[in-house]
Amino acid sequence: MPSYNHLKYKNCSGAGKPFELVFHNVSRPEVNLHTHDFMEIFLMQEGRCLHIVNGEEIELAPNDFGFAIPDDLHGYRWIDGRSYRIVNLAFPPGCMRRILERHSIEGDPFWGAKADRKRIRRLTADDGTWMEGKFRDLRSGPQSELALEHFLLSLMLRISPSSDGPFDKCPSWLRDACVLMVKPENFSQGPRRFEKLSGRTLPHVSRMLRQSTGKTPIELVTELRMKYAAEKLLSSSAPIHEISADCGFASLGRFYSVFTSWHGTSPRRYRMRSSHAFPAGK
Repeated sequence: MPSYNHLKYKNCSGAGKPFELVFHNVSRPEVNLHTHDFMEIFLMQEGRCLHIVNGEEIELAPNDFGFAIPDDLHGYRWIDGRSYRIVNLAFPPGCMRRILERHSIEGDPFWGAKADRKRIRRLTADDGTWMEGKFRDLRSGPQSELALEHFLLSLMLRISPSSDGPFDKCPSWLRDACVLMVKPENFSQGPRRFEKLSGRTLPHVSRMLRQSTGKTPIELVTELRMKYAAEKLLSSSAPIHEISADCGFASLGRFYSVFTSWHGTSPRRYRMRSSHAFPAGK
């Protein structure tokens, strides 16, 4: 049976340090499998790699962050022969235990008992930027357990790792494309835009999307268009024909038909009904 390095927190951080935070530029093909006696948070900044944890391989891309617990057997491996950048935060398990007890938090909001894909989270670009900024604040501020607790509590309030995101079960290439499709300049071009964003054919995208989300590309595009249209009707005074065009509809009649089927009322009535709920002041 192969043996693996078991990393000890006291040897990684030095005596008395409440946490160890490192911004890594990994330029070697593999970080060997290892275990450790500390808690760990990591955030991918640039590039891609495979995270191997307890026998499962999970592809990591920018804005993916995840968790490891003591005795997880894990490591990292190149995908395309290129280096990648990753932030790693390590700290003793007692700190997290004290936070949960002090704030009467039931269960563990981050680390579960089993290392699987639910421990890997894909952040939005805004959340990724926010988290990277918090890491930098933690590095430049006082090295104290109070600073670490502030970081962890902020993370709990900002991000809910226990709830699944809509594209979490997608392979990383499709997840990236779906995140980009949320933008109006992409969903307005229709399902064919998936081919450009993913580098895969539409039939392949369709097959993988159905397996991962239960939706076809046209169903996902329609959902994105209808949510965007509803938000614009409520938050702006833009003419309905402009909203229709922004969504990618060539025909205003088609837009009315799809919107009415989706929301149960016409765009005009949807806007009027909402305006009655918030009457103008005198």
